Amino acid sequence: MSAATLNRIRATLRVAWDAAIRQGLIIENPAALVELPREPRRRAVVWTQARVGEWQRAGRRPVVAVWTAAQTAEFLHAIADHRLYAAFHLIALRGLRRGEAVGLRWCDVDLDHGVVVICQQIQQHRGMLAVCAPKTSARVIALDRTTVQALREHRDRQCRRSGCTICATGRPRWRWRLGWS
Repeated sequence: MSAATLNRIRATLRVAWDAAIRQGLIIENPAALVELPREPRRRAVVWTQARVGEWQRAGRRPVVAVWTAAQTAEFLHAIADHRLYAAFHLIALRGLRRGEAVGLRWCDVDLDHGVVVICQQIQQHRGMLAVCAPKTSARVIALDRTTVQALREHRDRQCRRSGCTICATGRPRWRWRLGWS
């Protein structure tokens, strides 16, 4: 079992034992005495040519690996015409999580001032999609010129496809999510 699973089991048992203490059934919580083994924190490593070679040769790859700037640029260049380009651009260059990118709405985006407000995300829960708060608190992310341009182009394609009009504020007249489809 993973360390996270063991921690959840212990937390559940502690709640149950604490309830038994409050009811006077026991005097001490035995779960409070349990020490779980620590799982070492996984550190991200850069996906270098040597690591790529090791993966291709032996099938071993790091648990957490990040691309170099050149690899990221190569990927974004290769998908420049893809319908999800703006989403990948946001994720790769601005650090959005997948659920945050999917949950982003046009009302959360200010292209004129170059900012995005992350105030919700979409997560899968028990086979259903759910709108929920971001993993951390809501935050404002500054956008660089290329990200603003990618989002403008995405918005324009979306408007052409759906026949919407842009209102005086420069935003589409609907309140739907960015619609990565």
